[in-house]
Amino acid sequence: MHSVHSGRIGRSLSLAPPASSSRHRLALMTAVSLTATLAGTGSAGAAVSVTGGAYGVNANVNALLAPVSVGALPSVSLPVDGGGPFTESLLSANVGGLAPIGVARMSTEGNSGIGTVRSSVVTADVGVAGLVAASAARSRCSVTTTGADGSASVVGLVVAGIAISTIDAGPNTSIALPVGRVIVNEHRRGGDSQITVNAVHVILNAAFVTGDVVIAQSRCAVATSTRTKSRKPRRRGARA
Repeated sequence: MHSVHSGRIGRSLSLAPPASSSRHRLALMTAVSLTATLAGTGSAGAAVSVTGGAYGVNANVNALLAPVSVGALPSVSLPVDGGGPFTESLLSANVGGLAPIGVARMSTEGNSGIGTVRSSVVTADVGVAGLVAASAARSRCSVTTTGADGSASVVGLVVAGIAISTIDAGPNTSIALPVGRVIVNEHRRGGDSQITVNAVHVILNAAFVTGDVVIAQSRCAVATSTRTKSRKPRRRGARA
């Protein structure tokens, strides 16, 4: 009689991952680490700032009898974050007893989101110490991120007793005078998106009087700069 022995054949299960799985996990961890590093560098964008304003008269004159100083009055300025329109007005005043102004109205507004600014000023019956006078003067400007525009007009301009014709005066019309010169519809640019417009700019340069007088100024500017937003790196671990 033969005895039959039966037995179990055991199988050994290995918990170690195959080589291909280890390579896959290493590649995944490398990719996660690289992504976290790049996330920490931040992303670039454009920051837009706006500035603007206007005033009726500004004078700084040195005369033999007495100096004349009238600083940008009346005036209005655009806040750094834009908004508006912001307005200012004046009716029948005599600034410092040296600069009579019949009427002055000014306005400025801006939008930093899209990069636009507009400013304007209208004056009437303006004078400075009997040297410069205008029956009416106005200026305006507007800018965007791609360009600037402005204009001005003057009526009844008299400088040191000399009547100045300003009919059809184009930008930066300069007229010579015995006491200096006057620039009508003066445009001063500081790049594609910055402009200051003066309806009248009198430059006095004589033996008995020197200085500058500006009537009806409006100014507009938009500036764009690059900014970077920094973010802290995020690390993500991989499960074994």
